[in-house]
Amino acid sequence: MRNNYCWLGFLFFLMPVSQVQAQTTRADTLPGHAATVRRLSRAFCQQLTARGRQTALAALSPEAAQALGLREYSTVLQADTAAVRLLVAESQRQPDDQSDAAEIRLNQQVLRANYESCPAGRLLAASLSQTTGARQYASAHAPALAPAERRVLLPLAVAMCSRLTAANARAPLAQLSLRQRRQRFMQVLHNEFKAHTDAMVRYYGPARIDTELRSGRLDQKIMSLMGQLPDCARYLILLEGMPNPPGH
Repeated sequence: MRNNYCWLGFLFFLMPVSQVQAQTTRADTLPGHAATVRRLSRAFCQQLTARGRQTALAALSPEAAQALGLREYSTVLQADTAAVRLLVAESQRQPDDQSDAAEIRLNQQVLRANYESCPAGRLLAASLSQTTGARQYASAHAPALAPAERRVLLPLAVAMCSRLTAANARAPLAQLSLRQRRQRFMQVLHNEFKAHTDAMVRYYGPARIDTELRSGRLDQKIMSLMGQLPDCARYLILLEGMPNPPGH
């Protein structure tokens, strides 16, 4: 088993909540696997929470966030002797060319659990979402958009990000409650929907835009574009699950 966690930052990138929840977790390969995931996730959360009392995790540079995440998670994993024993046992069940598969899978599950349940982990993920690799991931997994559709929706996404950046400068979103963050986002989204309604209706037509709204496809496309813009994905992460946009 290699003590090399350089890939950790890539696993910590922003994944839309729907994608995170849709991923399936394989059954335990050995007894104690699920308990190990829970224990490591809790310990990692405690580490990040303690760091968050000293550092504004959501305001870190991508590089600083990645270094902090690597350091804290490595400390947690290496201090858990039961986890190390389990990884050794699971690695021995893998073919030689997949010797790291057990470690990678365990760490993916720990990070996913941390992202879903740990407020401090989500704050750190907000900073990690600004890496080039995170935006590339968001772009690679984005809904398909026709060039003309992208030209209609991109100005709305850009305007959303600009408004959220200005609002964040006045009162950092990370310091607000989840309810306040969502209210702030919904206010911005409502205003920008109104400002861009004519352009969207011209492109989609009245019937199709209603279908796009009710199905959730339109908000997914807009948020996907936001996630690809510099310094914007962090706002989506801080929402901890997206409310429906106006029209639903």
